[in-house]
Amino acid sequence: MNQNEQRAAFFNGLAASWDKMCSPPPADRLDHIVGLAHFGKGSFFVLDVGCGTGILTPSLLKVIGSDGRITAIDPAKEMLVELERKYPDNRIQIKSEILEDCSIECSSLDAIFCFSSFPHIDDKQKAFLNASRMLKPNSALVIAHVNSRDEINAFHKGCSEPVRNDFLPDKQEMTAMLSKARFKIEHFVDEAGRYELVAKKGI
Repeated sequence: MNQNEQRAAFFNGLAASWDKMCSPPPADRLDHIVGLAHFGKGSFFVLDVGCGTGILTPSLLKVIGSDGRITAIDPAKEMLVELERKYPDNRIQIKSEILEDCSIECSSLDAIFCFSSFPHIDDKQKAFLNASRMLKPNSALVIAHVNSRDEINAFHKGCSEPVRNDFLPDKQEMTAMLSKARFKIEHFVDEAGRYELVAKKGI
């Protein structure tokens, strides 16, 4: 198995007990993360990357509108099974994909969210390039965690394979990769208990 397949197998094995193992942040904290994309009124198409069992789903459903759509992707199919069981809403589409190879059509998304998932992406530059392809101009890519970069990286370092080396790059490296994909960082916070990066796709 390659690294992505090993990682998917790892998370598949945890899917049934994931919600008991990992207590979600308060709803208002998740609403804040979704709000970083600055949705107005209307219906919106969004991508939830590494969606897991759907931690962001309730907050996203509040803002996408009656004709909006959430495409929830995760390489761990058992995580998607749990999400679908918990949230039987016809505005949700699930796909067992990774961001690097996600097949959504060009310039069709209003926002992309990577909540607690970006360190697990192998080819981060390719992921940014594909995100840029799928987003509408001036739309947002949101990368967020409820820990700082140092806290996230230290936690993963203490984990077992295959996530032991899943790290979040520093701001300088993130900025360089984003720039190559026509993104500009518009909001950045990295402090104890919080990591927020919002990048807008250029016109």
